[in-house]
Amino acid sequence: MCVAVVGVMRRPREGERYERLRRRTNAKIQEEVLKLKRDWLKKKTGNISFIDLDPVLREGMDFLPDGVHLNEAGNKRMCGRLREWVRARSTVCVDAA
Repeated sequence: MCVAVVGVMRRPREGERYERLRRRTNAKIQEEVLKLKRDWLKKKTGNISFIDLDPVLREGMDFLPDGVHLNEAGNKRMCGRLREWVRARSTVCVDAA
């Protein structure tokens, strides 16, 4: 199984210019990932699977005060979602530890 995890995490504000650049960059990454997903859905070729991790995190509640790194609750939810995703695509038994 080939896995690609793409996520753009928020960063603390560092001024207006930085925010504009960050938003533009995040939008471009999102556009490219969606394009990749649309192309794959049309052809269904290759060993690609997509996982959306954004719904797992609660806005502003799952991060440390720096706004970048996940806190313990955020890490647990993220790991739980990744475990579900692996189990759903695994051909071998994945034990819950």
